[in-house]
Amino acid sequence: MKQNSIIIPADDPQTLGKIFESLNIAIFIVSPEGNITYANVFTFNMLGYEEGELYATSLENIIAIKDMFSQKAWIKYLTKKGMVKNIERYCISKTNKRIPVLFSSTIISGNISVEPSLLCAVQDISERKYYEEQLSKAQKYAQSLIDSSMDMILAADKNGMITEFNRAAQGRFGYELEHVMFQNFIILFDDTTVGVEIYEEVKIKGEISKECICRCSDKSIFPASLSLSVLRDITGSISGFVGVLRDISERKQLEDQLKQHHLHLETLVEKRTAELAAVNEMLRSEINDRKLAEEKVNVSLREKEVLLKEIHHRVKNNLQIVSSLLNSQSRFVKDKDVLNMFKDSQHRISSMALIHEKLYSSETLSNIDFSAYVSEIADNLLFSYNMDSSDIKMKINIKDVFLDINEAIPCGLIINEIISNSIKYAFPDNRKGIISVDFNKTPKGYILYIGDNGIGLPKDIDFSKTKSLGLHLINILSTKQLDGQIEIERTNGTMFKITF
Repeated sequence: MKQNSIIIPADDPQTLGKIFESLNIAIFIVSPEGNITYANVFTFNMLGYEEGELYATSLENIIAIKDMFSQKAWIKYLTKKGMVKNIERYCISKTNKRIPVLFSSTIISGNISVEPSLLCAVQDISERKYYEEQLSKAQKYAQSLIDSSMDMILAADKNGMITEFNRAAQGRFGYELEHVMFQNFIILFDDTTVGVEIYEEVKIKGEISKECICRCSDKSIFPASLSLSVLRDITGSISGFVGVLRDISERKQLEDQLKQHHLHLETLVEKRTAELAAVNEMLRSEINDRKLAEEKVNVSLREKEVLLKEIHHRVKNNLQIVSSLLNSQSRFVKDKDVLNMFKDSQHRISSMALIHEKLYSSETLSNIDFSAYVSEIADNLLFSYNMDSSDIKMKINIKDVFLDINEAIPCGLIINEIISNSIKYAFPDNRKGIISVDFNKTPKGYILYIGDNGIGLPKDIDFSKTKSLGLHLINILSTKQLDGQIEIERTNGTMFKITF
């Protein structure tokens, strides 16, 4: 009997049959001629044959062997080998479906001298083949992703020997794949001691990320960021490493440029700060000088203000002295017309003195509130002529009119003359009436209405050519001093309209 053969006891075939029927693999016996003489139930189910159909066929119809041997040569080969195990072949079903299987066989014989047969065992590996195919596709897809990555990807075994080096890494380092495979990955670093330190560190920490200097095949170097992690097997032991390298040359250049720009900005800021400090010092000096100058000006202004007040006060006093002299002299005057002339002059002097008094008592020394001024003139004149305010009423309407001395004196004299004339001539025989003053500021200047509702000026009097001193003063002061215009309305008394 040949080695690697099985002797089947002739006295216990049923036991062996039960064993075959209990197996989840296809078991069948092939005669030396290649005919199927026995098959278990699993064989029928896998191939789809009925019992009579399968026993009527041959080995070459259920095992794909024609691509390698003839059936006779295949049986001769298997007989010679005695026993074969787990050869990958294809079974052919009744419907010609090719089923991937693991084929095993051995020679069997009985106790009596009979021709040896082949006991064949076939295991369906369709599911395994499917998963192998899917795994192969996944591996190819992963490899395509690795090769198409813009980052440099490498892998190494547990000893640090390179097992993966993608196209991006090959292109940047200048190594062909066959020249770097199974080389220690420390050759990728400019300083190999750094590579050793990285290797030891990642074994301890499990993963690391850091910047390093890499060396290419042509000895050139470049800065890179490295992320490296360990790979572990099912027992938790380190089986290898996988890492990603990224060239950061451009980023480093930008960082250097940014640093230089920052230093340049700091230099500019320091320079500008020094310039501003110098300018601030100059401004501080100028401000101090200006403050001193302003203080001197303010002292001078206060002195002039005191002097101006003193001048107004003395002018007012001098005018009052003149008025008092006229009043004293008038006591010796018997002629009524001359006496009236003295009184008119006193009133004119008083109106001017009142202006200086107002300026002396005002805060600005430049403007006079004409509302208070006119009211005081009117009261003084009524008192001077012994007029009862119940007989002649004053109606004064002046809002926000402030005049300087150059306008105030002629305006004051005009108002004094017109009110005096109204008191003396507009209301004969103790007639009652109203004297009105309406003085307002306009966008173009000022407009003054002043007059009475008395008997009015005679129609034959031309005030621009009259010999009356009072009317002549009104005309001259309005047109010459104030550079204005004067009009007279005589419809209801006498009303002067003066614009300037």
